[in-house]
Amino acid sequence: MNTSRFNISNEEMKSCERELREILDIKPWEGDSSGLYDDNEVDFFGILKECAWNILHENPGTEFGDWQMMLVEHYPSEVVDALGTSPTDVFPALADMWDCNDYHDPDTDMCHTFAEWAEYFATDRSVELYDFLSEAKREIRHFRAK
Repeated sequence: MNTSRFNISNEEMKSCERELREILDIKPWEGDSSGLYDDNEVDFFGILKECAWNILHENPGTEFGDWQMMLVEHYPSEVVDALGTSPTDVFPALADMWDCNDYHDPDTDMCHTFAEWAEYFATDRSVELYDFLSEAKREIRHFRAK
């Protein structure tokens, strides 16, 4: 029987393989199909972070439990791609993401945890003010580029 006693996600396995290749100084060969060294590799966790931020921005007053469920319901593919399919892995990872992972908003150059973003987006008015700030910063960058 070929079963494992350990539950290791694909993302954890890829990360481990990358680290081992670096430690052992193993270079990718031409035609490497593992995807570990593809310059165009998709950042699934980065995509999930954008989705997580969008939920907070589009739903003022969202708290952790609602955010977590909306993320799983509205972006199931992104959650699976970034965190796997096991609820015992996904929900603790989302809890860590809420409290520990920063999201850097490229429009305002602000960087906060998702819990902090939820506080910023607590009301419709706070989202409206944020959107005004974001638009003003885009216009300033546009004028500086000229």
